Amino acid sequence: MDEERMDELAGDPRFIPGVYNYCDRWCERCALASRCLNHAMEKEVFDNPEARDISNEAFWDKLHGVFAATLKMVKENNDPHEG
Repeated sequence: MDEERMDELAGDPRFIPGVYNYCDRWCERCALASRCLNHAMEKEVFDNPEARDISNEAFWDKLHGVFAATLKMVKENNDPHEG
């Protein structure tokens, strides 16, 4: 997932800001899963069984991509020379 897609999802008004801070990782039982940004991102990034298997390289490649995009966004938002 790239930064543009993360920004797009984060700006979607259907998601409740910060609801994922109360997550117990039981999305299938959660009444707020459809309003959770974390759940939406997980479904999009890890969309197939192969991508959810931690012994598969595809899992680690996708996770690396999410972390790289997140780090880039954090650095951009904290750059004192911008804005």
